[in-house]
Amino acid sequence: MSLVIAFATTDFTLMVGDHRCTHIRDDSVYYDAAIKVYNVNSKVITGFTGDVDATMNLVKHIPDIEKDATIEHVAQRLKELVPKDAYLTIILSGADKDGNMRIVQMSHTDGFAEHVTDVPEGEVRWLSSYAYVSPNDMIEEEFAKLSECNPQEVAEMLKRIVAKVSEDDIRVSKNASIVGIIKEE
Repeated sequence: MSLVIAFATTDFTLMVGDHRCTHIRDDSVYYDAAIKVYNVNSKVITGFTGDVDATMNLVKHIPDIEKDATIEHVAQRLKELVPKDAYLTIILSGADKDGNMRIVQMSHTDGFAEHVTDVPEGEVRWLSSYAYVSPNDMIEEEFAKLSECNPQEVAEMLKRIVAKVSEDDIRVSKNASIVGIIKEE
């Protein structure tokens, strides 16, 4: 599994994930049916890259997470459920206990420590987990071209970026799913 991008403003957050699942030892063996991004509830979305079995185990527990859980609670719950030996990156985006948007990344590379990115008023933040080709410069370039920063335009931008990355990265499919939430007032 290879590409998940979280994009957050103070008013909404979106997450896109491509559909490619590659064999760990041979990139030429793959299929394009792996969903990587999910709505946890009306406050939090999540995406996974890495170990498919660990991902599917976590996904089956998403319905058990409280419907009003904040990003802090969801992060803690997923951290409790993830196998310690899993090769996996988890990205969460959504509202914290004070109702502010943030992005959280946890990975096997450092024992699933929570790396938090807050979204200051009037600004945007994004974070990606990727295989070979980083989408970050593309996001910056494409974002600068947007006429408005609204969920529809950002969603189209994120889909274009996945397609562009897929041209140069065997681990990324041009097909993608997108999930999102709009901040509750």
